[in-house]
Amino acid sequence: MSTVKQGSKGPQVRAVQTRLHELGLLTDAPDGIFGPRTAAAVRAFQQQQGLGVDGIVGPQTRAALGLAAGGSGGGSSGSGGGSSPASTGRAPGLPDWVRDAGPRRGAFDDVTRRAESAHLGATFVRVCQQMALTESGATYGLPAHTFNNLPPDQRPPGKGLITAWGVFQYNRDAWTGRVPGAERRAKRSWVPRGSAGCEAADGCVYPWDVTEHEEIAIPIEHFARTFREIRDAGGDDEAAAMGIRIRHKSPGVAYRQYLDVGRERGFEAAFAGLDQKMQASIRRFVEQMNSL
Repeated sequence: MSTVKQGSKGPQVRAVQTRLHELGLLTDAPDGIFGPRTAAAVRAFQQQQGLGVDGIVGPQTRAALGLAAGGSGGGSSGSGGGSSPASTGRAPGLPDWVRDAGPRRGAFDDVTRRAESAHLGATFVRVCQQMALTESGATYGLPAHTFNNLPPDQRPPGKGLITAWGVFQYNRDAWTGRVPGAERRAKRSWVPRGSAGCEAADGCVYPWDVTEHEEIAIPIEHFARTFREIRDAGGDDEAAAMGIRIRHKSPGVAYRQYLDVGRERGFEAAFAGLDQKMQASIRRFVEQMNSL
């Protein structure tokens, strides 16, 4: 990997962005374009690591990021959140019948209209817009950069099942929870409990088994429930927007803690109780949301 800096483009930049996203320093979806936000994330990383702060990824910064000198870097082992298309060919294990990814920002106007139809105000619209931009660049049908839906014996050693897909990068288990059990068997992607690691009583379905309308409508309905839940618990619109992002990143422990503490002591105290990495990530997200 050669030195990359603001203005650079290509897979080496995408590798840097993917690593910064994993570290919670970059909330934009990796796109292979080294812009001002990537430079700011690099500077934040350099400051954390005690390196010279110049926003340029040279040999020392590259080594600190854990990126190989001669390649484009490895992907995240996570299950979603901020993604870019597989570098070549079709994402591994994505069925042939699944529609291809659309153009970048192609879903943005549809996300806006759907969020506006919830009648929850401007902050709700902006958080839905920023969620789409952060997770996929507001791109329909986008598989995660690290996507791998192959059977276990066909994956690289240590590679887990990664099924994050679409505008909001829901994975199989998160998507299954949004589809009523009675409707799952009718889906083309349905698998029974015990198959392919599925633990849901009524079986599992995959996020790509949807129309474009459902791809944005179902998550936005989920976001609206979260937004109302936080407001009903005494939070303002910004606390509710934070709740949506927290729930998407950590739907179990972090979100439940945020909601429970918020009810008892207020949402400023709830946010202060999150770990520092989560706080930093949410602050950056809100800053970007408020700039829309």
